[in-house]
Amino acid sequence: MPESSFSSLSAFQELMMVKYTKVEATAPVIIHTVKSRLTPSLAKLSGYLGDEVRRALTDELPDCSDWTDVHLSEKLIRVVSRVSGRVFVGANVCRSEEYIDHTINYTRDVMLGAHAVGQVKQWLRPLRAPSLPEIRQLDRRRKQAADFFMPIVCERIERPKQEKPEDLLQWLIDMQAAKYGDTSTSELAKKQLDISFAAIHTTNAVALNTIYTLAAMPRVQAEIREEVRTVLAENKGGSEFSAVQKMKKLDSFIRESVRCYPIGAGKYPESINAISLMLTFS
Repeated sequence: MPESSFSSLSAFQELMMVKYTKVEATAPVIIHTVKSRLTPSLAKLSGYLGDEVRRALTDELPDCSDWTDVHLSEKLIRVVSRVSGRVFVGANVCRSEEYIDHTINYTRDVMLGAHAVGQVKQWLRPLRAPSLPEIRQLDRRRKQAADFFMPIVCERIERPKQEKPEDLLQWLIDMQAAKYGDTSTSELAKKQLDISFAAIHTTNAVALNTIYTLAAMPRVQAEIREEVRTVLAENKGGSEFSAVQKMKKLDSFIRESVRCYPIGAGKYPESINAISLMLTFS
């Protein structure tokens, strides 16, 4: 079915109460930039993604020689923030604690705000929603995060053309100015938050569900582990993106996990799916 006939936009807007949370992850400039620049560049960026996955896992997971308790959801969401941020804002920014804190907690604040608004009767929402503690906290978070992103955006805009990095922030800056005639630094800062929300929410849910499902099905663990080892050995020296595409059994397992434990009514962006796959078995 073509996109013109079916869209998850209305479902997303209703689920996230965007009228009150003001999330704009489906803004035209974001969708256009993801489709035209990010998705075609994933193969080229796969090396950076793989490197960030390894770095993040080393930093976040404890060294151990025996079974060790790990609060997986807390650790995994930090890994997802860093790995997605590597593509969104570059290595230096994505590893900063302030960036990780803002992106993770903005995601949580949006979800809490949407849930709180959903508890209010529909006819009362225009009056009640803006004063809800969760919505006020979301507004504060957005302001704090915008203050963090603004200098980064301004520095990017002032850079000479020959020094432009290859990441989503730079592509958004270029696309927003060229196609939409808008160079507002505050809007670009906010869009970084909304993109991070979309990436962290979907990727973390997919990866977490996949790992938990795999842990509950020991009969398939050895088979999938062997496929991963075989493909990585055969692909030594090749791109990590091409290795990901060869892991058919793991891909099938992830798809079935998503089908059994769906994260939403709509299909999440292909680029975010690819990041999720790379995160899950790098």
